[in-house]
Order: sequence, then C-alpha cells, then structure tokens
Amino acid sequence: MEEPTILVDWRAQEYEFAPKSPTWYWTIAILSLGSAVAAFIVGNILFGIILILAGMTTTLLGSRRPAIHHFKITNRGIYVSDQVFRYDNIARFAMDDHVGNGVPEKLLFELKQGVVKVITIPLAGADYRKVRMELKNHNIDEAERLDTLTARVSDWMGIG
Repeated sequence: MEEPTILVDWRAQEYEFAPKSPTWYWTIAILSLGSAVAAFIVGNILFGIILILAGMTTTLLGSRRPAIHHFKITNRGIYVSDQVFRYDNIARFAMDDHVGNGVPEKLLFELKQGVVKVITIPLAGADYRKVRMELKNHNIDEAERLDTLTARVSDWMGIG
C-alpha cells in the first residue's frame, strides 16, 4: 500500500494547559469528599466511592501536562499521531473561534460511527484556510458549531 499524500501537517499540544492554584485542588477535594460523606450517611457506599474516585481523577487530569501530537490531513483522512479518521466516516466539521478574533483555534469534526462522536484538534501552527479547503474538497459539510457538553464542562473546569 502506498504512502498517503500529505496535504497539510502541523504539531500542536493536545490542549492548552492552565496552571491550577492550590485553591482549585482544595475545592475539588472538599466537593468530592463532602459529597462522598453525604452518600455514605445516606447509605449509598458505592456512589460515595465513585465520588472519591471522580475527585482523584479530576485532580490527576487537571495537573497533567498536554502531549504534543502530529496532525496531518492527507488524501486518505485526518491523522492524529498514528490514528487515522477516514473521510467516509466524517459527517461534518466546524472551526471554533474561541477568542473571537476571526482566527479559528480548533478543528472539530463529527464522526458517523464510533464511541466518541466529536473529535477536537487544535489548529496552532496550521493554516486554517488550507485545512478548511481540504475538508471541503473531500465533500465534508461545514457546520457553525460542533461542541459537546463534556467539552464545555472540561474547558470551564480547566482540565482540557
């Protein structure tokens, strides 16, 4: 099988890291432990354990540094490091302008099948006009917005 033709490629961090203050960690600890104690008092031990694990997971995710990935748009699909998303599995895409300066910061695309339906890719270091043109050349519709509730909550909490 021949190598795919690279149309656009760039490297970027998985997400923008936001340093957390000690207050952030204390807030997560108090909320998760307080909720777990309330669950234990009510007699729901399993839910209390899940709340403690959720608090620990949130603090771990909030403190980890983002990985640097190699993104490519080729004639076969969109590559994120070694994973490929083929064009026939992409329903539509959107460019997210977080700051409002007219320059999109993220590429979001919706998959037709799979567990994860919306994939978010940072556009730092990429020419968003070329990315948009290549996706439209492969007959992928552009949507106004494609964010999920999970993405909005994680952005609000500062964990990715």
